[in-house]
Amino acid sequence: MTENLKDENYFGISCPNCGEFELSCTQFEEIILDKLSCPKCNSFLNFDNNKLVEISCPNCQEKKNCDWLEAVVTVGQTCDSCCKGTLHLFNSFYFKVEEYRCHKKILDVEKFREKKRADYWEIVTHFCGRKEFLSILKDGYIKAKPTGKFNKKAVCFTETPLVHAKRFREKFGNFGIAFFKHRVLNIGGQPAIYLTDDLIEAQKKLGFSDELKPFVNIIRRPNIAPSGKEKTRIDFSHEREWRVPANIRFDEIRPIGLVLPQGTEMDKFAGSNWFDLVEFTLEYTELNF
Repeated sequence: MTENLKDENYFGISCPNCGEFELSCTQFEEIILDKLSCPKCNSFLNFDNNKLVEISCPNCQEKKNCDWLEAVVTVGQTCDSCCKGTLHLFNSFYFKVEEYRCHKKILDVEKFREKKRADYWEIVTHFCGRKEFLSILKDGYIKAKPTGKFNKKAVCFTETPLVHAKRFREKFGNFGIAFFKHRVLNIGGQPAIYLTDDLIEAQKKLGFSDELKPFVNIIRRPNIAPSGKEKTRIDFSHEREWRVPANIRFDEIRPIGLVLPQGTEMDKFAGSNWFDLVEFTLEYTELNF
């Protein structure tokens, strides 16, 4: 949970058994909650009295500097200024999670679902892992990669609604970037095309156009497979895939929202680069489901 320390302040402490070492503000807040005991040996810690601690309310952003003794009795209390936020060490993990709770934007996806068809909606999602997700948001674009029958570069999506996307999250990653279908169509995207071996063979005389190649997939079942390929089953039609045959730049088509792992806010953001993850989630809208 505390693997993103570049944006935090550090505090010098002293343990009678373990000597002197530093704690980030997140670690310091955890120590406060753990009755000021050493994380290594559980002895009572001595803190640098000359080091001031910045306490802040994630809701109203009210800040004040205090020594560590005052911090001990202040952290976790309700803010006197707004009476809504809980006070934390500024930019600690707990501060950022509380900031998300206070200022998050949630897109209700129900209005984009077909009322008579729970399996259909007007959104496509690019699923990926945490590392790729953060890299995409930092760079501001999704990089097209080789895919399909002709190994042409494209960005891949699924039109499967989030409530039915458990298998995609397990296969591709628990994070997602979502776009409206009509905006994807406007930049040259569309559903992937699934063709049998016979139909692909039938196109050889005239050939596939270069514009079409990024969208073509083989679909092959044993009972219709060409001779010698009866044991080779290829069928990804269940992924309900859409593709865009180019990089997707967010200054050209902005995501409508982000998909995060299910669970509490602590569960969603815990892990490496949590500070960046919270910042990006506050910048973009999160999709609920």
